[in-house]
Amino acid sequence: GRRQEPPSPRFEVYDQVAAQFALLDHLEIERLHACVGASLGGMQSVCAAGHFSERVGKFVSISACAKSFPGSMAFRHAQRQAIMSDPNFNGGNYYDSELPASGLRLARQLGTITYRSGQEWHQRFGQRRHKDAKGPSDLSVEFEIERYLMYQGEKWVNNYDPNSMLWISKAMDSFTMEKVDKDGELNLTEGLKGAMQPALVIGVQHDVLFPVWQQKEIADTLRAAGNRRVAYYELDSIYGHDAFLLDAVSIGPAVKGHLEQEPGGAAHLWKDMAATAANALQAAVSRSATADSLRDLYRALSGGSDRVDRDRLRKVVRLVWDGRLTEAQIDTIFAEKLPSQAVKLGQFLSIRDSLVAAEHEGEYETYLP
Repeated sequence: GRRQEPPSPRFEVYDQVAAQFALLDHLEIERLHACVGASLGGMQSVCAAGHFSERVGKFVSISACAKSFPGSMAFRHAQRQAIMSDPNFNGGNYYDSELPASGLRLARQLGTITYRSGQEWHQRFGQRRHKDAKGPSDLSVEFEIERYLMYQGEKWVNNYDPNSMLWISKAMDSFTMEKVDKDGELNLTEGLKGAMQPALVIGVQHDVLFPVWQQKEIADTLRAAGNRRVAYYELDSIYGHDAFLLDAVSIGPAVKGHLEQEPGGAAHLWKDMAATAANALQAAVSRSATADSLRDLYRALSGGSDRVDRDRLRKVVRLVWDGRLTEAQIDTIFAEKLPSQAVKLGQFLSIRDSLVAAEHEGEYETYLP
């Protein structure tokens, strides 16, 4: 049917979740095994666990928050202004006329900047000029990063309704799980007292839109509210906020473990799978443009610790150097250079010369990570 004409009714994240449970009622589904979501979906997951606790068995919140903060709100405000400043927006009455395409393109470009990380931009684009650039005296698109943002903006046109974007964006801005406590003050701990289910919270270190302190806030507040079954994991991914879309090989095992078991099961899978093979895979992909250093690989696995298990490091090196060194060569280097099971950063960096030397001796093309 015809799309909703403005003015549209204001709705909140809670209203979205309530509508979902109304649908479940219609489908005669009484209880969910789990609520799982990322970004807005992660906000909805926390909301469902807190407000519909009897109907939610477990929940997972990825790259989300329990209360919006001004940084994210500012980004979304700029996106809304880009759309609303387009003359074709016409107060939202554009359905029988031209779409506010220019505003929508700019809004998507602004959003894309927040969805990824500066580290990825640096590795992927640097300061490279694209092949059709006209020169430094011209104000047209000159750099690869500019052309990428233009491409992302163009993809959104005719694929996303501007009014929908505006109202969903507003709902995200006003989201909070706070409730009034006994002192009459808004309190996040009070608001999460209903969310006592097993919880998995995942954050991404390079997330610009939902910084990791917001995911830590969810986990810490759940624990303060009395939830003793909270697992928190932090992913070091260059993909920033979009890691839940682009780095599923890292996030997937932890979510799978949480859905199948208690949070302790997720911890096992995360440590054994996500923090080894997944991080190694990310490193191997990233270095195809600008090589990741051994220091980056170590930090990706350390999780802030000053030591990393030698076997996990060996698995990483095997994957990253696959096709250039044999597993036997790598095992020999580790046995000679890293006799201790717990390896410090300096010790790990010491194997670089041995890896390079072994690579020179073989038939493979030399590559200096």
